[in-house]
Amino acid sequence: MKVGEVFKYRRKFTNLEVRIFGELTENTALVHLETDPLGRLMVQGLLTASLPIKIGTDLNLIGCQMEMKFVSPVYTEDTITCSSLIERIEEIRKGTKIWCSWKCTNQNNETVLIGSAIGIRIGQEPTL
Repeated sequence: MKVGEVFKYRRKFTNLEVRIFGELTENTALVHLETDPLGRLMVQGLLTASLPIKIGTDLNLIGCQMEMKFVSPVYTEDTITCSSLIERIEEIRKGTKIWCSWKCTNQNNETVLIGSAIGIRIGQEPTL
């Protein structure tokens, strides 16, 4: 891993996943429970935020701090791509501290989520 390196993850969320996440978090907003005329549900923001978290997990990072800005709604069957940029790396006593930023876009290349995080990497090499 080096400064300037970009890691990507892409996926779609299903109506079932949105409903299950809503049950787990007790998020009962109707946009997450009732489909729109196209049969889609709006994906919870924190479920969308699981994409950069997945990248962090693959890089063996333990999260310390996260900032997020939800820019546009995400719907089931949207294909969301998260691109995470390594901005800074610093060796510390407990491992390696990593600063990164990310942007999530949908299949139309519209930004839906932006953010940044700081994490500490302890242990093995990344699995990406």
